[in-house]
Amino acid sequence: MNDIQIGLRAATDASAAIAIISGTGSNGYALDTHGKEAMVSGRGMWMAGQGSGYEMGVACLKAVRCAEDGRGPATLLQRAVFKKFKVRSTEEMMPKVYAPDFGKRELSKLNGVVEEVAEQGDAVARKIIAHSAEEILLMIRTLHKRLNFGRSPVPVVLIGGTVNKNLVLKRAVISGMRKLKWAQPLFMDDAPVAGAVKIAEGL
Repeated sequence: MNDIQIGLRAATDASAAIAIISGTGSNGYALDTHGKEAMVSGRGMWMAGQGSGYEMGVACLKAVRCAEDGRGPATLLQRAVFKKFKVRSTEEMMPKVYAPDFGKRELSKLNGVVEEVAEQGDAVARKIIAHSAEEILLMIRTLHKRLNFGRSPVPVVLIGGTVNKNLVLKRAVISGMRKLKWAQPLFMDDAPVAGAVKIAEGL
């Protein structure tokens, strides 16, 4: 059983619901009242990962390099990232970001830098977060279309450190969900193991 199914059941007992993971990676899962299931994303960073911390981290580093060499707009991300890595240029960053121990989890943590800079009003950081929010909302809308939820309100469980801890992203997702009318956001605060227990009790 996928972690997202466990996370959904940990947050709600509703017979029909949608769950979205936005952490290091991303994933989407839905279950309707007829017992039909659907999944989106969740194929790893090469094929999916939209709306994840990893994707935001990559976008952050690319924005920094574009700003540095003049291919993109100036951004406060440049100063923030250089400070984080204790370097003065992307050239000095290369041994650090391409080191064997610097992987997708470390890239994902850069979403916190994007959040901090977005809060300062930086247009580039805000654009990165807006894109991630739209990808999460796209997963939600797609899952809703693929199954039969009728006109009833649908709990949408948001799981993962990126969407829960990045407050700029969280606000953007909630704002977008309000426009959907039927979507009822829930935030996964309990340990996912609680969902596994509920599922086991129902077997």
